[in-house]
Amino acid sequence: IAYSPAGQADAAPSGGSSGYQASGPAVTDAPREPTEEEVTALVAARELNAGVPMVGPAPLVWKGKPGRSVLVRGSWDGWKNDLALEPSPGGEFRLMMVLPAGEYQCKFIIDGTWTIADDMEHTTCANRNNIFRVSNMILCPLPIGKAEAESTQLALPDVVD
Repeated sequence: IAYSPAGQADAAPSGGSSGYQASGPAVTDAPREPTEEEVTALVAARELNAGVPMVGPAPLVWKGKPGRSVLVRGSWDGWKNDLALEPSPGGEFRLMMVLPAGEYQCKFIIDGTWTIADDMEHTTCANRNNIFRVSNMILCPLPIGKAEAESTQLALPDVVD
């Protein structure tokens, strides 16, 4: 059973037409209500993790006119730095970021020309920016950021034979 951020239980998909038969109780595609025990365990886990920062995935995809240089700049760092999207099969350019929850704006820069992605939500102001939202999905127990990452020593524990 997987839990959404709101605490709802989602049942795993059934074996479908692959011929695979899972042992145990039948699994349906319809969500079921979590048991009292599952809700209690979920609440306890969230209380234990309450002080650990949460982040979420922020996938950006440029599907428009390809260019030699496909960059993005946005509100996540105060519009300070260009980030390069990477070419992927099919002519798209992609970038996966991890950001704190919130609403962000961005603009793509294709071969030096600032533009928006037509397939993303955008602002209605004169300069139009794309809008995307990030939700808390991932527990982030280690600091994120260049300065913090440089000062964090990650080492494996000594192994005793």
